[in-house]
Amino acid sequence: MRKNKRLRIALLVCGGVVLLAVLTVVLLSVLLPKDEPTQPSQDSGTSSIRFYPPYDGDIRTAEIYTRLDRQFYLYDANYGSTDALSESAIDADPELRFLRAYFNCLIDGDAAGLRALLASDANGFTIPDFAQQMVYDMKVTRVGETEESGDLRVTYRLEYRIQRNNGTYRRDVGSDAMRPEYLTLTKDENGDFRIFDIRR
Repeated sequence: MRKNKRLRIALLVCGGVVLLAVLTVVLLSVLLPKDEPTQPSQDSGTSSIRFYPPYDGDIRTAEIYTRLDRQFYLYDANYGSTDALSESAIDADPELRFLRAYFNCLIDGDAAGLRALLASDANGFTIPDFAQQMVYDMKVTRVGETEESGDLRVTYRLEYRIQRNNGTYRRDVGSDAMRPEYLTLTKDENGDFRIFDIRR
């Protein structure tokens, strides 16, 4: 009789411990923050792409970003060569300097700064508010130059990846994936480059 009673007590204790362990796991999975992509809304047109929440902190000092290749590369289609650009080489070229400013706006989540880079007659697109973008593996290629009504138009192909893409700037590409973006530049009345068009 005593053995049966002890067995029942032991089973109850074991059952209680198992139940407590299960409840603990469930609560932790609900309460702890998840460092994983979240599902975009169904009307975003990107149901197969998952986005991360915006990074909380300064990405320029975050090891998860600083360990990546953040070098700026220029691809020369005529020679089939890719060169890593120094800061002095970028500073010496107005077009490259402008493209660096574009990338810096993305990295810093500076939507207002990016809007300031648009031409007054920009081709009917808008810049949304966006969070910091962990842009890396940046390569630009000058693909063409035209003149329309006396206005110079220069088009660059931009290839870059976004670590932990949060979808606030680009919703057409997943994290660490590559999908080219085409920037067409024009000059304003002061001779400064501005963005006339962005195509993806």
